[in-house]
Amino acid sequence: MRGTSLIIFTIFSFLVYSDRSTADSNNSDVPSNDDIMEMDLSEILELHFLKGNALQTHVHRKGEFMFRYMFMTMGMDSLYSGSKKASPEDALDEFMVTPLQMNTTKHMFMPMYGITNKLSVMVMLNYLEKSMKHRTRMGAEFETKSSGLGDTEVIFDYAVTGLEVSDDEENIRLSDQRVIISGGWTLPTGSIDERGDTPAGTDLVLPFPMQLGSGTVDLLFGATYLSDFKKFGLSVEFLGRIPVGKNSQDYSVGNKYELWLETDYKFNENSSAAALLKMSAWDDYSGFDPRVVPTAMPTIATKRPDLRAGESVDLGARYNHFFPSASSKEKGFRLFAEFSTPIYQRQD
Repeated sequence: MRGTSLIIFTIFSFLVYSDRSTADSNNSDVPSNDDIMEMDLSEILELHFLKGNALQTHVHRKGEFMFRYMFMTMGMDSLYSGSKKASPEDALDEFMVTPLQMNTTKHMFMPMYGITNKLSVMVMLNYLEKSMKHRTRMGAEFETKSSGLGDTEVIFDYAVTGLEVSDDEENIRLSDQRVIISGGWTLPTGSIDERGDTPAGTDLVLPFPMQLGSGTVDLLFGATYLSDFKKFGLSVEFLGRIPVGKNSQDYSVGNKYELWLETDYKFNENSSAAALLKMSAWDDYSGFDPRVVPTAMPTIATKRPDLRAGESVDLGARYNHFFPSASSKEKGFRLFAEFSTPIYQRQD
């Protein structure tokens, strides 16, 4: 099941520079340490123009710390078979139960730190709330819910090109075009044992979409091209996620790949807008959870590991605004809102 998706992000960013955050004063784009102390934080953050994609790819100066909070909500309310919509009645011809609507809320807490001037690390802690409405073949409707900690992500970003650092790491030269590679892994902190009550019984293990994690260590990798001009910016990013082995219930989620294209326009030093295009593809699950494996009488499609794959193209827009702190030039926060919806999708 996948339908129109509403995604809204809000960010709180707290940024601190260490005394070693110096730069080459011959480059007007990267001020010296003394210049930084005199700058408004909105100007400082221009050095790290924040993108809103999945991995938040950008690097920080050595010793720099940033904390970010994001909130996302997504609603799905349509059934697809291949690239065509299917009605609940179509699904109930084959299954005893069909999903009607699913809502997901996600809270993301992300501390980030600059290990060197080219290498940064981010840890992403996730808290999820999920609900799914269903209808049975007999016409009865019911809802299942789950909530809790999701999988934790550890991500390293490394600036391959576009950032020249002196041998003593005291001077930095930043170019308008940069390439960043990303790598990391997930920790299986999200539950795969979520339970609920259904017409079939009480305290039953819920199907795959209602679980909070993958149950495996997943490899994360990606590459990003960034180009910043006076008013316009462009980024192209590829992201991948591949599980390692199988979890305690002898299954693994499918591989997932994303390609992000983004162009943004800066209205002034504090605000900008962006257009987004995201292409995604994900595979079927490998193995199955023996606690929810379908019997000879198929019950619901969300129990089928061979019906998890799909692909989609999403179109979106974002508005981004920075609020400098009145009390300190080293603090401030950035707020943005984003909406996206599929313009093409194919589902197993």
